[in-house]
Amino acid sequence: MGAYIAYQHLQTKTKPTHALYKRFKSIQSFIGLGLILIGVIIITKSHFPGWYALLSPLLGAALIIDSAQDAFVNRYIFSNKVMVWIGLISYPLYLWHWPLLSFGSIVASQTPPLGFRITLVALAFLLATLTYHFIEKPIRFSRPNISKRKAILLVLSMVLIGGLGGVIYKEKGFIKRSAATPIIKHEGDTGHQLFHQYPYQHFFLCTPQDIQDEALRWDGAIRCFQSKKDRPIDIAIIGDSHAEHLFIGLAEAIPSKNIVYYAKPTLPIIGNSAFDHVFDYVLSNQNIKTIILDAYWSNRKNELPKHTSLFNGLINTIQNLHAHHKEVIIVDDVPVFSFDPKQCKFVRPLSFKNNCIDDKNYFDKKYQTYASVFESLKKNKEVTIINTVPSLCDRKNCTMEKDGKLLYRDDQHLNIEGSRYIGKFIADEMKEKKLF
Repeated sequence: MGAYIAYQHLQTKTKPTHALYKRFKSIQSFIGLGLILIGVIIITKSHFPGWYALLSPLLGAALIIDSAQDAFVNRYIFSNKVMVWIGLISYPLYLWHWPLLSFGSIVASQTPPLGFRITLVALAFLLATLTYHFIEKPIRFSRPNISKRKAILLVLSMVLIGGLGGVIYKEKGFIKRSAATPIIKHEGDTGHQLFHQYPYQHFFLCTPQDIQDEALRWDGAIRCFQSKKDRPIDIAIIGDSHAEHLFIGLAEAIPSKNIVYYAKPTLPIIGNSAFDHVFDYVLSNQNIKTIILDAYWSNRKNELPKHTSLFNGLINTIQNLHAHHKEVIIVDDVPVFSFDPKQCKFVRPLSFKNNCIDDKNYFDKKYQTYASVFESLKKNKEVTIINTVPSLCDRKNCTMEKDGKLLYRDDQHLNIEGSRYIGKFIADEMKEKKLF
Protein backbone atom coordinates (compact mmCIF):
# COMPACT_ATOMS: atom_id res chain seq x y z
CA MET A 1 0.00 0.00 0.00
CA GLY A 2 2.84 2.35 0.84
CA ALA A 3 4.58 1.63 -2.48
CA TYR A 4 1.32 2.27 -4.35
CA ILE A 5 0.81 5.65 -2.63
CA ALA A 6 4.42 6.64 -3.34
CA TYR A 7 4.05 5.63 -7.00
CA GLN A 8 0.83 7.58 -7.41
CA HIS A 9 2.38 10.72 -5.92
CA LEU A 10 5.42 10.41 -8.16
CA GLN A 11 3.21 10.06 -11.22
CA THR A 12 1.12 13.09 -10.29
CA LYS A 13 3.28 16.01 -11.36
CA THR A 14 0.83 18.75 -10.38
CA LYS A 15 -1.78 18.46 -7.65
CA PRO A 16 -5.15 20.25 -7.70
CA THR A 17 -5.23 23.37 -5.54
CA HIS A 18 -8.91 24.33 -5.55
CA ALA A 19 -10.81 24.51 -2.22
CA LEU A 20 -13.07 21.52 -2.90
CA TYR A 21 -10.05 19.23 -3.40
CA LYS A 22 -8.43 20.44 -0.18
CA ARG A 23 -11.69 19.90 1.73
CA PHE A 24 -11.92 16.37 0.31
CA LYS A 25 -8.36 15.62 1.43
CA SER A 26 -9.11 16.94 4.94
CA ILE A 27 -12.19 14.70 5.17
CA GLN A 28 -10.02 11.81 3.95
CA SER A 29 -7.52 12.48 6.74
CA PHE A 30 -10.31 12.46 9.35
CA ILE A 31 -11.61 9.14 8.00
CA GLY A 32 -8.09 7.71 8.22
CA LEU A 33 -7.66 8.91 11.81
CA GLY A 34 -11.10 7.51 12.69
CA LEU A 35 -10.19 4.08 11.30
CA ILE A 36 -6.98 4.01 13.35
CA LEU A 37 -8.87 4.96 16.54
CA ILE A 38 -11.49 2.28 15.82
CA GLY A 39 -8.66 -0.24 15.49
CA VAL A 40 -7.19 0.81 18.84
CA ILE A 41 -10.58 0.27 20.48
CA ILE A 42 -11.90 -2.93 18.85
CA ILE A 43 -8.95 -4.97 17.58
CA THR A 44 -7.93 -7.77 19.96
CA LYS A 45 -5.71 -10.84 19.65
CA SER A 46 -8.67 -12.74 18.19
CA HIS A 47 -8.89 -10.25 15.29
CA PHE A 48 -5.20 -10.04 14.46
CA PRO A 49 -3.77 -11.10 12.11
CA GLY A 50 -6.85 -10.85 9.91
CA TRP A 51 -9.03 -8.60 7.79
CA TYR A 52 -9.32 -6.03 10.59
CA ALA A 53 -5.66 -5.17 10.01
CA LEU A 54 -6.51 -4.15 6.44
CA LEU A 55 -9.46 -2.05 7.52
CA SER A 56 -7.98 -0.13 10.41
CA PRO A 57 -4.18 0.23 10.73
CA LEU A 58 -3.43 -0.22 7.02
CA LEU A 59 -6.26 1.68 5.32
CA GLY A 60 -6.39 4.32 8.07
CA ALA A 61 -2.67 5.07 7.81
CA ALA A 62 -2.83 5.01 3.99
CA LEU A 63 -5.65 7.57 3.91
CA ILE A 64 -3.73 9.92 6.22
CA ILE A 65 -0.47 9.64 4.26
CA ASP A 66 -2.25 10.06 0.94
CA SER A 67 -4.19 13.10 2.16
CA ALA A 68 -1.01 15.21 1.88
CA GLN A 69 0.58 17.75 4.16
CA ASP A 70 -2.12 20.43 3.89
CA ALA A 71 -4.96 18.17 5.13
CA PHE A 72 -6.39 19.27 8.48
CA VAL A 73 -5.24 16.24 10.52
CA ASN A 74 -1.73 16.42 9.11
CA ARG A 75 -1.36 20.18 9.44
CA TYR A 76 -2.75 20.63 12.96
CA ILE A 77 -2.11 17.25 14.66
CA PHE A 78 0.78 15.41 13.03
CA SER A 79 2.80 18.56 12.31
CA ASN A 80 2.90 19.29 16.03
CA LYS A 81 6.52 19.30 17.31
CA VAL A 82 5.80 16.51 19.80
CA MET A 83 4.25 14.32 17.08
CA VAL A 84 7.14 15.04 14.71
CA TRP A 85 9.61 14.06 17.44
CA ILE A 86 7.72 10.80 18.06
CA GLY A 87 7.81 10.19 14.31
CA LEU A 88 11.58 10.67 14.23
CA ILE A 89 12.18 8.16 17.03
CA SER A 90 9.29 5.87 16.07
CA TYR A 91 11.36 2.96 14.76
CA PRO A 92 13.78 2.67 17.72
CA LEU A 93 10.74 3.25 19.97
CA TYR A 94 9.05 0.31 18.27
CA LEU A 95 12.17 -1.81 18.80
CA TRP A 96 12.69 -0.84 22.46
CA HIS A 97 9.14 -1.08 23.83
CA TRP A 98 8.79 -4.79 22.99
CA PRO A 99 11.66 -6.22 25.09
CA LEU A 100 10.96 -3.83 27.97
CA LEU A 101 7.26 -4.71 28.25
CA SER A 102 7.90 -8.40 27.51
CA PHE A 103 10.53 -8.79 30.20
CA GLY A 104 8.36 -6.76 32.57
CA SER A 105 5.58 -9.30 32.07
CA ILE A 106 8.01 -12.21 32.52
CA VAL A 107 9.41 -10.83 35.76
CA ALA A 108 5.94 -10.03 37.14
CA SER A 109 4.55 -13.38 35.86
CA GLN A 110 1.52 -11.40 34.67
CA THR A 111 0.69 -8.06 33.09
CA PRO A 112 2.70 -5.56 35.19
CA PRO A 113 0.87 -2.88 37.20
CA LEU A 114 -0.14 0.24 35.27
CA GLY A 115 2.44 2.47 36.98
CA PHE A 116 5.23 0.02 36.14
CA ARG A 117 4.12 -0.18 32.49
CA ILE A 118 4.07 3.62 32.24
CA THR A 119 7.64 3.68 33.62
CA LEU A 120 8.74 1.11 31.03
CA VAL A 121 7.18 3.11 28.18
CA ALA A 122 8.89 6.29 29.45
CA LEU A 123 12.19 4.36 29.52
CA ALA A 124 11.50 3.18 25.95
CA PHE A 125 11.11 6.83 24.87
CA LEU A 126 14.43 7.73 26.51
CA LEU A 127 16.30 4.80 24.96
CA ALA A 128 14.68 5.45 21.56
CA THR A 129 15.82 9.08 21.66
CA LEU A 130 19.40 8.05 22.51
CA THR A 131 19.31 5.36 19.82
CA TYR A 132 18.13 7.87 17.21
CA HIS A 133 20.81 10.44 18.01
CA PHE A 134 23.80 8.15 18.65
CA ILE A 135 23.12 5.17 16.37
CA GLU A 136 20.54 5.87 13.69
CA LYS A 137 21.63 9.38 12.65
CA PRO A 138 25.40 8.56 12.52
CA ILE A 139 24.68 5.47 10.42
CA ARG A 140 22.23 7.13 8.05
CA PHE A 141 23.92 10.48 7.62
CA SER A 142 27.64 9.74 7.90
CA ARG A 143 30.19 11.11 5.39
CA PRO A 144 30.33 9.30 2.02
CA ASN A 145 33.97 8.29 2.45
CA ILE A 146 33.12 5.99 5.36
CA SER A 147 29.98 4.48 3.82
CA LYS A 148 31.89 1.37 2.62
CA ARG A 149 33.24 0.63 6.10
CA LYS A 150 29.77 1.24 7.54
CA ALA A 151 28.20 -1.17 5.06
CA ILE A 152 30.72 -3.89 5.93
CA LEU A 153 30.13 -3.44 9.68
CA LEU A 154 26.36 -3.57 9.21
CA VAL A 155 26.57 -6.74 7.12
CA LEU A 156 28.87 -8.41 9.67
CA SER A 157 26.51 -7.38 12.49
CA MET A 158 23.55 -8.79 10.59
CA VAL A 159 25.38 -12.07 9.94
CA LEU A 160 26.39 -12.32 13.62
CA ILE A 161 22.87 -11.67 14.89
CA GLY A 162 21.36 -13.94 12.24
CA GLY A 163 23.81 -16.71 13.14
CA LEU A 164 23.00 -16.36 16.82
CA GLY A 165 19.29 -16.55 16.02
CA GLY A 166 19.90 -19.67 13.94
CA VAL A 167 21.74 -21.38 16.82
CA ILE A 168 18.92 -20.51 19.25
CA TYR A 169 16.36 -21.86 16.79
CA LYS A 170 18.30 -25.07 16.23
CA GLU A 171 18.73 -25.62 19.98
CA LYS A 172 15.04 -24.82 20.53
CA GLY A 173 16.09 -22.12 22.97
CA PHE A 174 18.77 -22.33 25.62
CA ILE A 175 16.79 -24.78 27.73
CA LYS A 176 19.83 -25.67 29.87
CA ARG A 177 20.19 -22.13 31.20
CA SER A 178 19.51 -21.80 34.92
CA ALA A 179 16.73 -19.25 34.38
CA ALA A 180 14.80 -21.80 32.31
CA THR A 181 14.31 -24.01 35.38
CA PRO A 182 11.53 -22.60 37.56
CA ILE A 183 12.67 -21.78 41.09
CA ILE A 184 10.06 -22.99 43.57
CA LYS A 185 9.66 -20.39 46.28
CA HIS A 186 6.53 -21.78 47.95
CA GLU A 187 5.66 -25.49 48.04
CA GLY A 188 2.08 -26.42 47.21
CA ASP A 189 -0.01 -28.04 44.49
CA THR A 190 -1.47 -26.03 41.62
CA GLY A 191 -4.14 -27.19 39.22
CA HIS A 192 -6.82 -29.65 40.33
CA GLN A 193 -5.39 -33.12 39.76
CA LEU A 194 -3.50 -33.64 43.04
CA PHE A 195 -6.31 -32.08 45.05
CA HIS A 196 -8.90 -34.51 43.68
CA GLN A 197 -6.54 -37.50 44.01
CA TYR A 198 -5.81 -36.84 47.69
CA PRO A 199 -9.24 -37.90 49.13
CA TYR A 200 -9.01 -41.24 47.29
CA GLN A 201 -5.74 -41.94 49.11
CA HIS A 202 -6.79 -40.81 52.62
CA PHE A 203 -10.59 -40.88 52.95
CA PHE A 204 -13.67 -42.84 51.89
CA LEU A 205 -16.40 -42.31 49.33
CA CYS A 206 -19.44 -40.66 50.86
CA THR A 207 -22.66 -42.26 52.00
CA PRO A 208 -25.51 -42.83 51.33
CA GLN A 209 -24.95 -44.58 48.01
CA ASP A 210 -27.71 -42.76 46.11
CA ILE A 211 -26.17 -39.34 46.89
CA GLN A 212 -22.74 -40.70 45.94
CA ASP A 213 -24.20 -41.82 42.60
CA GLU A 214 -25.41 -38.26 41.94
CA ALA A 215 -22.14 -36.62 43.01
CA LEU A 216 -20.09 -34.30 40.83
CA ARG A 217 -17.21 -35.74 38.84
CA TRP A 218 -13.83 -34.30 37.87
CA ASP A 219 -12.05 -36.15 35.08
CA GLY A 220 -14.01 -39.24 36.11
CA ALA A 221 -13.20 -38.90 39.83
CA ILE A 222 -16.12 -38.84 42.28
CA ARG A 223 -16.30 -35.67 44.38
CA CYS A 224 -18.07 -36.84 47.52
CA PHE A 225 -16.06 -38.15 50.52
CA GLN A 226 -16.24 -38.72 54.24
CA SER A 227 -13.43 -39.04 56.77
CA LYS A 228 -14.52 -42.31 58.47
CA LYS A 229 -15.75 -45.47 56.79
CA ASP A 230 -18.07 -47.35 59.12
CA ARG A 231 -19.25 -44.66 61.51
CA PRO A 232 -22.30 -42.40 61.61
CA ILE A 233 -21.73 -38.98 60.09
CA ASP A 234 -21.25 -36.18 62.63
CA ILE A 235 -20.60 -33.09 60.49
CA ALA A 236 -21.83 -32.36 56.95
CA ILE A 237 -20.23 -29.71 54.74
CA ILE A 238 -22.73 -28.57 52.09
CA GLY A 239 -22.11 -26.18 49.22
CA ASP A 240 -20.23 -25.80 45.96
CA SER A 241 -16.51 -26.27 45.22
CA HIS A 242 -15.72 -23.62 47.86
CA ALA A 243 -17.28 -25.91 50.44
CA GLU A 244 -15.53 -28.92 48.94
CA HIS A 245 -12.09 -27.37 49.41
CA LEU A 246 -12.68 -27.18 53.19
CA PHE A 247 -13.12 -30.94 53.59
CA ILE A 248 -9.48 -32.12 53.68
CA GLY A 249 -8.46 -29.54 56.28
CA LEU A 250 -11.50 -30.02 58.53
CA ALA A 251 -11.25 -33.82 58.34
CA GLU A 252 -7.61 -33.67 59.45
CA ALA A 253 -8.18 -30.93 62.04
CA ILE A 254 -11.10 -32.77 63.70
CA PRO A 255 -10.04 -36.45 63.54
CA SER A 256 -12.51 -37.49 66.25
CA LYS A 257 -15.50 -36.75 64.00
CA ASN A 258 -16.81 -38.33 60.82
CA ILE A 259 -17.07 -35.45 58.37
CA VAL A 260 -18.73 -35.62 54.95
CA TYR A 261 -19.11 -33.11 52.15
CA TYR A 262 -21.86 -32.86 49.55
CA ALA A 263 -21.13 -30.49 46.66
CA LYS A 264 -23.24 -29.12 43.82
CA PRO A 265 -22.38 -26.23 41.49
CA THR A 266 -25.04 -23.97 42.94
CA LEU A 267 -26.27 -22.21 46.08
CA PRO A 268 -26.68 -24.47 49.18
CA ILE A 269 -30.14 -23.47 50.40
CA ILE A 270 -33.32 -25.39 51.01
CA GLY A 271 -35.57 -24.78 48.03
CA ASN A 272 -32.76 -25.04 45.50
CA SER A 273 -33.79 -28.25 43.72
CA ALA A 274 -30.19 -29.38 43.10
CA PHE A 275 -29.80 -29.87 46.87
CA ASP A 276 -33.24 -31.38 47.61
CA HIS A 277 -31.91 -34.91 47.99
CA VAL A 278 -28.99 -33.80 50.16
CA PHE A 279 -31.09 -31.71 52.56
CA ASP A 280 -33.76 -34.41 52.81
CA TYR A 281 -31.09 -36.87 53.91
CA VAL A 282 -29.37 -34.48 56.30
CA LEU A 283 -32.61 -33.40 57.97
CA SER A 284 -33.68 -37.01 58.49
CA ASN A 285 -30.30 -38.20 59.84
CA GLN A 286 -30.27 -37.62 63.60
CA ASN A 287 -26.57 -38.45 63.89
CA ILE A 288 -25.58 -35.38 61.87
CA LYS A 289 -25.34 -32.69 64.52
CA THR A 290 -23.49 -29.93 62.64
CA ILE A 291 -24.01 -28.44 59.19
CA ILE A 292 -21.38 -26.19 57.56
CA LEU A 293 -22.59 -24.13 54.58
CA ASP A 294 -20.12 -22.47 52.23
CA ALA A 295 -20.16 -21.27 48.62
CA TYR A 296 -18.71 -18.79 46.19
CA TRP A 297 -21.33 -16.41 47.54
CA SER A 298 -20.53 -13.46 45.27
CA ASN A 299 -21.11 -15.62 42.17
CA ARG A 300 -23.96 -17.71 43.57
CA LYS A 301 -26.06 -15.00 45.18
CA ASN A 302 -28.42 -14.83 42.20
CA GLU A 303 -28.98 -18.60 41.93
CA LEU A 304 -32.14 -18.44 44.00
CA PRO A 305 -35.71 -19.68 43.66
CA LYS A 306 -38.05 -16.97 42.33
CA HIS A 307 -39.07 -14.23 44.75
CA THR A 308 -36.35 -15.22 47.24
CA SER A 309 -33.39 -13.10 48.36
CA LEU A 310 -30.09 -14.51 49.58
CA PHE A 311 -30.92 -13.43 53.12
CA ASN A 312 -34.39 -15.03 53.08
CA GLY A 313 -33.06 -18.19 51.44
CA LEU A 314 -30.38 -18.61 54.11
CA ILE A 315 -32.77 -17.74 56.96
CA ASN A 316 -35.24 -20.37 55.75
CA THR A 317 -32.43 -22.94 55.52
CA ILE A 318 -31.11 -22.05 58.99
CA GLN A 319 -34.55 -22.28 60.57
CA ASN A 320 -35.29 -25.66 58.99
CA LEU A 321 -31.94 -27.09 60.08
CA HIS A 322 -32.25 -25.63 63.57
CA ALA A 323 -35.78 -27.08 63.91
CA HIS A 324 -34.22 -30.50 63.30
CA HIS A 325 -31.67 -29.87 66.08
CA LYS A 326 -28.72 -29.10 63.79
CA GLU A 327 -25.95 -26.68 64.71
CA VAL A 328 -25.61 -24.38 61.69
CA ILE A 329 -22.32 -22.75 60.65
CA ILE A 330 -21.89 -20.50 57.62
CA VAL A 331 -18.39 -19.78 56.30
CA ASP A 332 -18.13 -16.42 54.55
CA ASP A 333 -15.70 -17.65 51.84
CA VAL A 334 -11.96 -17.23 51.36
CA PRO A 335 -10.42 -14.33 49.39
CA VAL A 336 -10.47 -14.48 45.60
CA PHE A 337 -7.32 -13.33 43.77
CA SER A 338 -6.68 -11.56 40.47
CA PHE A 339 -3.76 -13.80 39.43
CA ASP A 340 -2.72 -17.41 38.96
CA PRO A 341 -1.02 -19.06 41.99
CA LYS A 342 1.89 -20.15 39.80
CA GLN A 343 2.98 -16.53 40.07
CA CYS A 344 3.35 -17.10 43.81
CA LYS A 345 4.78 -20.62 43.66
CA PHE A 346 7.64 -19.84 41.27
CA VAL A 347 10.05 -16.93 41.52
CA ARG A 348 11.86 -15.14 38.71
CA PRO A 349 15.53 -14.17 39.30
CA LEU A 350 14.77 -10.50 38.54
CA SER A 351 11.49 -10.32 40.43
CA PHE A 352 11.35 -7.32 42.74
CA LYS A 353 7.93 -7.67 44.35
CA ASN A 354 5.89 -10.03 46.50
CA ASN A 355 4.07 -12.08 43.88
CA CYS A 356 1.76 -13.70 46.45
CA ILE A 357 -0.22 -10.68 47.59
CA ASP A 358 -3.19 -8.89 46.07
CA ASP A 359 -4.83 -5.59 46.88
CA LYS A 360 -7.63 -6.36 49.35
CA ASN A 361 -9.90 -4.03 47.39
CA TYR A 362 -10.05 -6.65 44.62
CA PHE A 363 -11.75 -9.16 46.92
CA ASP A 364 -13.68 -6.53 48.87
CA LYS A 365 -15.57 -5.55 45.72
CA LYS A 366 -16.89 -9.10 45.54
CA TYR A 367 -17.34 -9.43 49.31
CA GLN A 368 -19.43 -6.26 49.56
CA THR A 369 -22.07 -7.78 47.28
CA TYR A 370 -23.12 -10.11 50.10
CA ALA A 371 -21.45 -8.69 53.23
CA SER A 372 -24.64 -7.00 54.45
CA VAL A 373 -26.44 -10.36 54.38
CA PHE A 374 -23.83 -11.93 56.65
CA GLU A 375 -23.86 -8.94 58.99
CA SER A 376 -27.61 -9.38 59.38
CA LEU A 377 -27.25 -13.13 59.92
CA LYS A 378 -24.81 -12.53 62.80
CA LYS A 379 -27.75 -11.23 64.83
CA ASN A 380 -29.47 -14.60 64.52
CA LYS A 381 -28.69 -16.94 67.43
CA GLU A 382 -29.55 -20.01 65.36
CA VAL A 383 -26.44 -19.66 63.19
CA THR A 384 -22.71 -19.07 63.66
CA ILE A 385 -20.84 -17.04 61.03
CA ILE A 386 -17.14 -17.84 60.66
CA ASN A 387 -15.12 -15.18 58.89
CA THR A 388 -12.00 -16.68 57.28
CA VAL A 389 -10.83 -13.49 55.56
CA PRO A 390 -8.76 -12.19 58.53
CA SER A 391 -6.66 -15.36 58.37
CA LEU A 392 -5.37 -14.36 54.92
CA CYS A 393 -5.82 -10.58 54.76
CA ASP A 394 -4.73 -7.50 56.64
CA ARG A 395 -6.22 -4.05 56.09
CA LYS A 396 -4.49 -3.55 52.72
CA ASN A 397 -3.55 -6.90 51.19
CA CYS A 398 -4.54 -10.55 50.94
CA THR A 399 -1.96 -13.33 50.58
CA MET A 400 -2.16 -16.83 49.14
CA GLU A 401 0.97 -17.94 51.02
CA LYS A 402 1.61 -18.69 54.68
CA ASP A 403 4.76 -19.98 56.37
CA GLY A 404 6.44 -20.65 53.02
CA LYS A 405 3.55 -22.73 51.67
CA LEU A 406 1.27 -21.94 48.75
CA LEU A 407 -2.41 -22.16 49.77
CA TYR A 408 -4.27 -21.91 46.45
CA ARG A 409 -4.51 -24.14 43.38
CA ASP A 410 -6.15 -21.47 41.22
CA ASP A 411 -7.32 -17.90 41.82
CA GLN A 412 -10.20 -18.92 44.12
CA HIS A 413 -9.79 -22.55 45.26
CA LEU A 414 -7.63 -23.74 48.13
CA ASN A 415 -5.10 -26.48 47.47
CA ILE A 416 -4.27 -29.26 49.95
CA GLU A 417 -2.07 -27.00 52.11
CA GLY A 418 -4.66 -24.23 51.92
CA SER A 419 -7.41 -26.59 53.01
CA ARG A 420 -5.30 -27.61 56.00
CA TYR A 421 -4.60 -24.01 56.93
CA ILE A 422 -8.20 -22.79 56.66
CA GLY A 423 -9.58 -26.08 58.01
CA LYS A 424 -7.54 -25.66 61.19
CA PHE A 425 -8.64 -22.03 61.44
CA ILE A 426 -12.33 -23.04 61.21
CA ALA A 427 -11.84 -25.97 63.60
CA ASP A 428 -10.22 -23.67 66.18
CA GLU A 429 -13.16 -21.25 65.84
CA MET A 430 -15.64 -24.11 66.27
CA LYS A 431 -13.77 -25.42 69.32
CA GLU A 432 -13.63 -21.99 70.91
CA LYS A 433 -17.38 -21.58 70.41
CA LYS A 434 -17.94 -25.18 71.66
CA LEU A 435 -19.60 -26.25 68.41
CA PHE A 436 -18.26 -29.83 68.62
